[in-house]
Amino acid sequence: TPWAEPTDHDVEYRAYLKEYPRPTFEPWDRVPAAVIELLTGILNPDPTRRYTIDMIRSNSWFRSENPLLTDGRCNNPEHLAERMMSQATMDVDLPPIAYSQPTDMRADNYSPNMEDASPEQRHVVSFSQPVGMAIDSNTQNASPEGTLSQARGGFIDFFRSERATRFYSYHDAASISHNLHSVLEGFLVPWKHHGQMTISFTTVDKRKCPLHGEVSIHAAQDGLHLVHFRKSKGDPMEFKRFYKSVRDALGEIVAT
Repeated sequence: TPWAEPTDHDVEYRAYLKEYPRPTFEPWDRVPAAVIELLTGILNPDPTRRYTIDMIRSNSWFRSENPLLTDGRCNNPEHLAERMMSQATMDVDLPPIAYSQPTDMRADNYSPNMEDASPEQRHVVSFSQPVGMAIDSNTQNASPEGTLSQARGGFIDFFRSERATRFYSYHDAASISHNLHSVLEGFLVPWKHHGQMTISFTTVDKRKCPLHGEVSIHAAQDGLHLVHFRKSKGDPMEFKRFYKSVRDALGEIVAT
């Protein structure tokens, strides 16, 4: 669902209730009318009026022919991926989102200087950290080789976001690393150093879903360094927003 929880504590759910049954904000404003009717019927706040399975099956959009399906399975993953990416127009240039901070967070989840983050840094964006979330290696999120990977074919290649989450810098690796530490601490994001050139971090996005990744620094030509953010777990668009917030906070470190 487009909200974290269907309660009055959730801003997006309150907005949905206020404009139901025709919400006009993102992502609802980008959904065709026929689909909106089906979705709002399924997500009717009144359980007694919510769509049943039979009502869903009888919906005209649900019964319409889908050229990408054969016997209930996708027959052209690559074309589906292209269509999805062409419509993935979420604006990652939206203003940084202020993320709520759990009151029972453990201080030992943070790097030693976390308490020194300035109020100005904290104001930009605060990515909250669930109690006890550990920063460990990315191997736990690795995809198994063999049948699963082969079945995906080239589908996943359309969703690679490496080029969208990296930048170049004329500063040396030590300076880049130091500034990354400062920004992550200002965002209340726990991190760990793996040598001078790699930093791993773990946090949650605005829906309190896990967002894990690492930042690696690579020497390039002409005195440049490539700073590459790689997601190991989490929503791709939320990761891009997180990357953009960090990149913007780094300021002059980023080569333009």
